[in-house]
Amino acid sequence: MDKELLDKLRLLKSEASKYFDFQQVFLFGSYAKAENNKSSDIDVAFIVDDISDDFWNLSAKLFEIVDKIDNRIEPLILSKFSDNSGFTENVIKNGILIN
Repeated sequence: MDKELLDKLRLLKSEASKYFDFQQVFLFGSYAKAENNKSSDIDVAFIVDDISDDFWNLSAKLFEIVDKIDNRIEPLILSKFSDNSGFTENVIKNGILIN
């Protein structure tokens, strides 16, 4: 992952932490697999214990933050405990942790 992208993701993580608590942030999808191209979006997952009642407001806030950083970023809020599909587990296993 290039430094510019890492800096953007760290900024996103820092700004998002002002509005809600999350355990981890992962880059996943084509950028994590180094299969991205010019038209690829940047998939980012915010891992939480449980999705709160305020989910839609938090999602909207994330998109406001993203618009100021890089509108190719597609943020998702994912729960460790309420996802029975295995998607969150796959993101954690195969994604790149943003520190």
